[in-house]
Amino acid sequence: METLRKAEIPVYQSLLHERIAEQMEEAKKYAVPYILLMGHKEAMEGTILVREVATNSQDAVQLPELTNYLKRHRVVAIA
Repeated sequence: METLRKAEIPVYQSLLHERIAEQMEEAKKYAVPYILLMGHKEAMEGTILVREVATNSQDAVQLPELTNYLKRHRVVAIA
């Protein structure tokens, strides 16, 4: 999360809901374009799932590439 914040990518962490469905509903409520999911498998592989809230599609992204991936997908304005 610190890496994303340093790259000026807004980050919100929800610790209130354990179920992914509840987290997706909260993301829709706040018009969050993407959610990031990391389970045991992703942690072992060094990846993170980036799920687009509007379409429910997702990509597995290597952790070192996450910032560039989000910038390419217009999560932040590129100066």
